[in-house]
Amino acid sequence: MRLGADRFLVKPQEPDVLLATLQDIMQAQRSGASAATPEPTPDETVYFKEYNEALIRKLEQKMLQLESEVVARREVEAVLVESEKKHRRLFETMLQGVIYEDVHGRITDANPAAEGILGVSREQMLGRTEDSPHWRTIREDGSEFPVEQHPSMVALRTGLAVENVVMGVHNLSQDATRWIRIDAIPLFRHGEQTPYQVYTIFDDITERRLAELERERLMAAIEQTGDIVMVTDPEGVIAYLNPAFETATGYSRAEAIGQNPRLLKSGKQDDAFYQDFWQTISSGRTWTGRMVNKRKDGKLYTEEAKVSPVLDGLGRVVNYVAVKRDITEHLQLEQQFQQAMKMEAVGRLAGGVAHDFNNALTPLSVIIDILLLEMGPDDPIYDDIKEMEVAAARCATLARQLLAFSRSQSMEVTVVNLNDVVANVVGMLSHMIGEDIQLIQALDPELGNVKADVGQMEQIIANLAVNARDAMPNGGRLTIQTRDVAGDEVETDEGAAAISGPHVMLAVTDTGVGMDEETRARIFEPFFSTKEEGKGTGLGLSTVYGIVKQSGGSIGVSTEPGSGTTLRIYLPRVDEVPEEPKPRRPVAAPHDRGSETLLLVEDEDSVRVVARRVLAGCGYKVLEAAGGEQALGIAEAHQGPIHLIITDVVMPGMSGVEMVGRMLASRPDMGVLYISGYRDDTIADHGTAGAEVHLLQKPFTVEAFTAKVRSILDGD
Repeated sequence: MRLGADRFLVKPQEPDVLLATLQDIMQAQRSGASAATPEPTPDETVYFKEYNEALIRKLEQKMLQLESEVVARREVEAVLVESEKKHRRLFETMLQGVIYEDVHGRITDANPAAEGILGVSREQMLGRTEDSPHWRTIREDGSEFPVEQHPSMVALRTGLAVENVVMGVHNLSQDATRWIRIDAIPLFRHGEQTPYQVYTIFDDITERRLAELERERLMAAIEQTGDIVMVTDPEGVIAYLNPAFETATGYSRAEAIGQNPRLLKSGKQDDAFYQDFWQTISSGRTWTGRMVNKRKDGKLYTEEAKVSPVLDGLGRVVNYVAVKRDITEHLQLEQQFQQAMKMEAVGRLAGGVAHDFNNALTPLSVIIDILLLEMGPDDPIYDDIKEMEVAAARCATLARQLLAFSRSQSMEVTVVNLNDVVANVVGMLSHMIGEDIQLIQALDPELGNVKADVGQMEQIIANLAVNARDAMPNGGRLTIQTRDVAGDEVETDEGAAAISGPHVMLAVTDTGVGMDEETRARIFEPFFSTKEEGKGTGLGLSTVYGIVKQSGGSIGVSTEPGSGTTLRIYLPRVDEVPEEPKPRRPVAAPHDRGSETLLLVEDEDSVRVVARRVLAGCGYKVLEAAGGEQALGIAEAHQGPIHLIITDVVMPGMSGVEMVGRMLASRPDMGVLYISGYRDDTIADHGTAGAEVHLLQKPFTVEAFTAKVRSILDGD
C-alpha cells in the first residue's frame, strides 16, 4: 500500500470483520507471503483523503505552535538577559551595600557600594564568613555583636526577614569603624521551605551615627549642666527645660513645660523692661542681662540670662533658647565681700585715727594727773581739772571703741565659759535695761568653752543689751541664749562657707521695732546710728563687730521691721578648761621711786616729754631718743647698764620691735616695756628669749605708768 500498511480499515468496523482481517495478515506473515492488498473501496478513498487533509492541518498547526513557542522562548531569554543586565547594573551602581551569602554564611557576591562602605574589596570578601578575624562587629552600646545574632544568620536560621538592625563593623586593617543599618532577606527555591541563600542590604549611617552621638553628648551636657537651659516656641511657650531649672525654681519640668515663662515673673521688672526684651529677641538679636524672678515657694532669685532666637533657612524664628544662671548666691557673696572690704578700710582708718588720737591724748592725760597730784581739792581750778580728767577718760573710751572696731585693741585672752560671763553681767543688765523689759536667760548648761577676753565679752553683752533696750521704747522681752552649734548650723553674714568646726553661740534677741534691709546693711559701720542726735555714738555695734572678728568669730543678724532683732555671736569652741582666776597684783603707789637707768624711745615729742618728766620726777635716770637708730646709738655709747627700755611700737624708719631685738643682742638682761596707741601682733611674734615682753596701752595715767615701770624693774 502507498502508506506501507498491509490493510486499511475504515472505522467503524464490525468485530468479526476486524478479526478476519487480522487473521489474514497473520497467516500471510507465517507463509512468508504478503496477503493480497485489496483495492480500497470508494468509502475508504474518501476517508483516506479526509484523514490526510486533517493530518496535514494538524501538522501545520503544530509547526506554527512550535515556531511560536521558539519565538516566545527566545523573547523570554532575551528579557531574562536584559533583566539580568539591569539587575547587575543596579547591583553595581546601588548606593546601598549588598552582599549575598550562601546557606553556610559564606559571601558569594558583593557590590561596589559594599566594598566602599566596609573598606574591603569584593575579591577579599568572596568566601569570607561573618566570623572572619578581619573584622569585628559591635552593638550600638559598644558591646560585641555575636555572629549568631547577625541579621543574615538569623534570616538563614529562621527563614524570616530581619529589618532595621544597626551594627558597627570595625575594619581591623584600617582601624576604622563604619556604622550600618541592615535588612537581611532569605531566598528560597520553588517549592522549598529552607532558604538556599540570603542577601543583605545595608546603608552607611556612620555620619548620622556620629551626629547622633554628638547630639547625645550635647544633650547629656545640657541635662547635667548647672545652668538653666530653656527652649520656647516663637510664642514663648516652654518646650524644653533641663534639670537645673527644677533646682533653681522649685517647679518640676512637667509643671512648667507648656507654660509661659511669665510663671516666674516677680514684678521687679517693669513693662518697659519686657518690651525691650521681646523687641530684641523677636528682631533676631540676642538679649543679655539680669532679671529677678520668683521661685515656686515665693522666694526671689536673680539670674543672669542670654536669650537667642533660633532661625530656619528662611530666616524665620522657630524657637528661642535661653541659657540662665542663678547668681543670687554670687551676688550675696559679692555684697559680703564688698561689705568686708568696706569694713576693713573703715577699720584701718579707725585704727589710724585711734592711734593718733591716743598719742595726742596721752600727754594730756598725764599732765592732768600731774596737775591733780600737785594741787589739792581746795585749789580754785581743781574742779576744772577734774572735769578735764572726765573728758579725757571719755575720749580714751571712744578711742578704745575705735580700736575694738579696727581689731587693734589689746586682748587678755583666756579660756572662758560664756555662761559665766553672762552671770557676771546679768545684775548690771537688769539696771541698764529698766523694769519694763523682761530679761530671759536660755543658757545651755553643757556649753563648751571659748578663748576670749572676758572684759571684751562683757562689753559685747552690754552693748547688745543697750541696743536691744533702745529698740523697745515701750518695753518687751530681751533674751540671752547660749548653745553649742556645729559649723553647718551657723547662720552668719559671711555665709556657711566661712565657718567650719564646732562653735559656741551667744544670741541676744529683742522684741523691738526691728530693721529694714538698708539699715541692717550698715549697723556695724562706725558712727552709724538710728538714734536721735546726742543719744549714741554709733560705735556700740562697731565695737562688737571688731571684738568678735579679733576673737576669730562671726556675727549673724536676723531682723524684720516690726518683728524684733536677733544678733548671734559665734566663737570657735575649744576643749581646754578655764584656769582658776589669779589674785590681782597690788598696784604700786604713784610716788614709788627708783634710781635705775631707763631708755625712753618715742617719736611723738609731746608723749616723750611728759613721760620723761614723770620718770625723772620719780628719781630715774632717763636717756631719751626720738627713733630707733638714735636709740641704738645712745645704747652703744652708754657705758653703764640700761635696766629698762620704754619704747613705742610703730615709729618711722625702724619699728620698736626691730630696735629692741637688735639691742637685746648686746644687753640681754634689759627689761622691755612697749607703749602703743593700738595692739600690734608683731610684739608677741618678735618676743626674744631672756626678755619678758610687757605692753602698756595709750593713753595711760601717771599711776598706771609708774606702777608698770616699777613692777618690771622689781621683777614682779
